[in-house]
Order: sequence, then structure tokens, then C-alpha cells
Amino acid sequence: MAPVYRLTGAKIEIKFNKTIGKLNFTSGLKVLSLRHLLKLKATNVMKIALAQLNYTIGDFDSNRKKIVECIDSAKSQSAQLIVFAEQAISGAPAYDLLNKVSFLDLCEETLRDIASHCENISVLIGLPVQCSNKTISVAALIENKKNQTLHR
Repeated sequence: MAPVYRLTGAKIEIKFNKTIGKLNFTSGLKVLSLRHLLKLKATNVMKIALAQLNYTIGDFDSNRKKIVECIDSAKSQSAQLIVFAEQAISGAPAYDLLNKVSFLDLCEETLRDIASHCENISVLIGLPVQCSNKTISVAALIENKKNQTLHR
């Protein structure tokens, strides 16, 4: 049975067969080793970094800097995946700014800049995008310095 990951607030719950591991954290960067957390004897272990930061609405430079610092920190700790919050790039709640095309363009530009720092690590990060004349929150998966997919 494959592991199931569920993020709820400031907790991550990882279920593997009948084993349950829970980790509570406040802010900053936490790197989980599934082998350590679940005491697995598997040889293929994935390290996941969880970044819970204080983002500023519309301050793309500050948010990008915080995100890139966390990516670099996660890489130095041998994490293979780092997970950021919903609308980490734009800051939340952005309310009326989500209706401005220039704001959404800055989100996508910042995503491309962040992607250029994602060598040897995968990044799952939230941002708003325009889809069919409305704005939705998506999770962007970045691998090998490229935005691979957007998930609703």
C-alpha cells in the first residue's frame, strides 16, 4: 500500500499500512524522513520538506526570497520535495488583487524565477492563475527547473 499524505493546517499526517505518524510544527522549515518518522526498513526513502512561512500579500520579491531560501535549505538537508502553502507566491488573502491581470502575471513571472532555483529538488507551491475568465488557486509542481503541471 502506497503512503497517503494529508496536510491539515500545521500538521502532516502520513499513513502507511496501519502505521500513523504525526508531526506538528509552527513556522519555518521542517524536513521529514519517512524512514525515521514511520520507522520503515525500506531502502527507498523520500525526504519531504514542509515550508510554513509568513507571506506578504503582493510583495513578490520578499515572498520569492523566502521561498528560494527555503528551497536552498531543503536541498542542503537532502530533501527531494518541498511543499509550500496555497498562494505562497502571492500571499493570501489577496481579495481584489486576484482580479487584476498584472497581479496574476507577476505571480507567473515569480513562479518562473523560483523554478530556476529548483535543481535536484521538486517543489509543490501554490499560486493564483486565471482560468476561463475566473481566478483559481492551483498547486504548481516544479521539477528540473521547469513548471511541470498545475493542479487545481
